[in-house]
Amino acid sequence: MKKIQILFVALALVASVASAKGTATKTQAAAKTTSHAVSAEIVSTDAAAKTVTLKVADKSVTMPVQGKAITELPTFKAGDLVTATCLDNAKGEHQAITNLKAAPKPKTK
Repeated sequence: MKKIQILFVALALVASVASAKGTATKTQAAAKTTSHAVSAEIVSTDAAAKTVTLKVADKSVTMPVQGKAITELPTFKAGDLVTATCLDNAKGEHQAITNLKAAPKPKTK
């Protein structure tokens, strides 16, 4: 009977260590991504492909959209000025757009 109890305790210990290791790995992966806001002009949107092409400065880039940005995408059209939240990897490379908001109108004097 004691051997069975010891076996269960050992299995519970192994399971808890494995679970903790999996959680740490997920946390480390999440920590390697960052996000930042970018002011841009929408060149085009493709709701079916879940992509948006943005013009930032003199450069156009097509990126996938995910999360909240998927539902926001149909509300924008070419020429709209937006603030896009970009998800970046550990190297600082843009991976996706996670949020799109209409950019504030410039103040006129």
